[in-house]
Amino acid sequence: GKYMRLGEPPTAFMFFAQKQHFETGLFVLARTTGDPNALVPVLRSSVAALDPALPISNAKSMNQHLGIALMPARLTGAALGIFGLIGLLLAAIGMYGVMAYSVSQRTREIGIRMAIGAATRDVIQLVMRQGLTLVAIAAGVRLAGAIALSRALRGVLYGGGENDLVTFFAVPVVLVLVAMLATWIPARRAAATDPLAALRQE
Repeated sequence: GKYMRLGEPPTAFMFFAQKQHFETGLFVLARTTGDPNALVPVLRSSVAALDPALPISNAKSMNQHLGIALMPARLTGAALGIFGLIGLLLAAIGMYGVMAYSVSQRTREIGIRMAIGAATRDVIQLVMRQGLTLVAIAAGVRLAGAIALSRALRGVLYGGGENDLVTFFAVPVVLVLVAMLATWIPARRAAATDPLAALRQE
């Protein structure tokens, strides 16, 4: 088991009877079902029945006991989560700018398509399909990289699963929605432009 710190490898320990190896303080661990705090009065009464003079102190659940030990990891996780949200926001803003600029550069092409009879709906669908194809490829590559990295970090994280499906699903969805918006708005604006005015743009 782990006896000194959470990061240590499991270590073999030997336990002796109290009469063989006297210690002034003892720890009692009880496995429970349901709320562990509800069992504290039962434990106190059981110990009092054995020896009313035996004091009991610091009775708490394992989550409460590990609260101090996990504090640095939890603070680090919270900070990384905040930085992750900032990174997602910056990625969304950057993606919006790149996709909007890319579509705006195709105003002349869109004007030509409109001049030869293409419907506005068809032009918008074409531009969005081409833009979202690139986003889908990039999202797939980065998702595979994120899964591989999460497996590498599995030994560092406490109480976390190997794959955080909520994060792996939410982040690509947010980026795809941003890409759709960034493609649709300029494509719709360009398709609504007079074809002659669009053809005169350089």
